[in-house]
Amino acid sequence: MPIDQSLYPWLLVAFAGVMSALQTIRLWRAKRVPRSRIRRNFKAGRAGEARAETTLRAAGFRIVARQARVRWRFWVDDTAQVTTLTADFLVRRQGRRFVADAKTGQAARLTAATRRQLLEYSLAFDVDGVLLVDADNGRIRHVEFSSRRPPRVWPFLVVALGVALVVVAAAFALR
Repeated sequence: MPIDQSLYPWLLVAFAGVMSALQTIRLWRAKRVPRSRIRRNFKAGRAGEARAETTLRAAGFRIVARQARVRWRFWVDDTAQVTTLTADFLVRRQGRRFVADAKTGQAARLTAATRRQLLEYSLAFDVDGVLLVDADNGRIRHVEFSSRRPPRVWPFLVVALGVALVVVAAAFALR
């Protein structure tokens, strides 16, 4: 059964309308999915911070501040730049202050991004150390950064052995 040719324009309009509606739904969904993912991650982060706070308190840390902020100045080509950093916690134990960052999942395994974030905190906050709190496993890790390499022991040992040989040789020579 052939379609009446006078219906072709209406069929074309109907097809365009359906395609337009499908595209609108696709775009709406594409916007909505990241928002729901962000919302879900935000809730998971808040729950992780609550668990991390419990872990810190159980380990004897006193919470000084939550969502602690510091304005940090750094220079790029002799031009001062200022940014605001926000850490999950400032804590205190035995007279020492620490900045603590709560992480869940892969980030708690000290990934490169987490390591760089903790290094930035260690430079910007006036604290005695940096803590990484694994909120999933209830583990607190003390992370230290050093700009110096650890001293090499072997040059000292070589010198000490040389001095010992000279002393022994001198003792035999004086006999």
